[in-house]
Amino acid sequence: MCESGVMVVGYGAVWGVGQGGIFSGCAVMDEVDFSSVASAQEWLEGQTIEVCCAISSRAALRVCANLGELDEDLLPPVALASFRAILTSAVRSLGRTADEDWLKESAHFAAYFAQSAHSATHSGSAPSSISTAYSAAAFAAHAVHSPQFYGYAARSVDFAVASAASSAARYAAAFDAAQTNLTDYHIPLWAGADVPPAIQEAHERLLKRLNQDRTTWGFWHDWYLAMWEGRFDSWDFATEVAKIPDEVWDEGPEAVASAIRLIERQIKTSVSPRLVKNNEQKWDVERDVSIPQEPLDFAIAQVELSLKSALAPGQSNGLTEKSSETVLIRGGCGPYRNHPSVVATSFWNACMSLQRNIGDIYPETASLIVLQNVLYTSVEEICAQDELISARIAKLAVLETRRIPTPQEKEDLAKVPDLVADETTIRVQEELREMVDIIRETDKSPRFLRAKLVNWITTLGSGIDKAQKNEKRGQWLLSLARRISGWFFDEDGGS
Repeated sequence: MCESGVMVVGYGAVWGVGQGGIFSGCAVMDEVDFSSVASAQEWLEGQTIEVCCAISSRAALRVCANLGELDEDLLPPVALASFRAILTSAVRSLGRTADEDWLKESAHFAAYFAQSAHSATHSGSAPSSISTAYSAAAFAAHAVHSPQFYGYAARSVDFAVASAASSAARYAAAFDAAQTNLTDYHIPLWAGADVPPAIQEAHERLLKRLNQDRTTWGFWHDWYLAMWEGRFDSWDFATEVAKIPDEVWDEGPEAVASAIRLIERQIKTSVSPRLVKNNEQKWDVERDVSIPQEPLDFAIAQVELSLKSALAPGQSNGLTEKSSETVLIRGGCGPYRNHPSVVATSFWNACMSLQRNIGDIYPETASLIVLQNVLYTSVEEICAQDELISARIAKLAVLETRRIPTPQEKEDLAKVPDLVADETTIRVQEELREMVDIIRETDKSPRFLRAKLVNWITTLGSGIDKAQKNEKRGQWLLSLARRISGWFFDEDGGS
């Protein structure tokens, strides 16, 4: 019998489930029983791999808190292996990477290292709660790549429920299996149930230990807490973390933390189309998003008219053809007018520059105020057409300039276009030279160009370093990328 609301029974708890989601319709079992591996597996066999990975990763996260009991020397390897396993499973549950072999391979190694953690804990002599934590994590990762994913998911859930050892934990496990949208990670881990006191204490202890060394564990602390509270949103970031090569994970938490910071810089400075490999295996600019032509043309036309008025003879506002705002606007209205992301970021930078300079460098004249307002509304018009463009502007808006380029950095930047000429297309070389020239020749170069350059040099350095390990060019470019990231991040160019 089909019902819009399904009653789910588990360990004596009865839950009412709303309409929609993966449990709506006739194909839903009306009873979920996690009292044993066999009963859990029986139900999970009817679910997709996304559902199984979501259940197993959330179950493992519930008891992940027990890792806080580890000795000082054991926490780094065991916690890192467990976090990696759970993160990989959670990424797979979103269903965006079903055909990517790298994720299956990553999950295989993540599961292996999490399951082997007992050797680091003195051959099983660690408290059973700790063993349960990394075992649940290992089975969650196994579910990603195994044809019997439902069986591994069942074992992960079984470990978690047994470890929590309270009716509240059992009720919460059943409730998790009955969510109307299981892969919505905005659902707190313990929604609908009280956290068992022992788990709550372990949770707080683990957070405190992770927070003592944010350089190494900052990402994992924030990710774990956000997952616990049901507010993690940065899945593009998490997916890139899951892609970190095995050899980096092998080096330990510090190496992984360094790789995560590199990913963070690339994501935060991704304010324009990225560099990608083309069919000739050269780095080229990816195709920009497409938006309706009419709103793009309208936005550009409004800015062109306002700029023409501001530059008209007789205006005494100080704006000239050589002003940085004019150069940015001309780029958006001219050579890049068919690239909506570039148009939007160019206009946004010009708008922010006018906001800073009107009343300081420029007098408060009507023509400049109108130009600034038109730039702002034009950016809004373009952003309304595409979420990716809006996200790129949002990233640019929160990037704060920490310091300006140093003379040595400007000198090093001049070498970049020739250094990567063999691996890049003509278009990339031309844009690199243009960005480098502007940054070298101006004291306050546009934030958009500086962010774009940090992103591109990071991408090129990573690509060359991966393709030709220990190749000096790749390492030099990565070193330069780390230094110039100090323009925006509190690292002062450090790794």
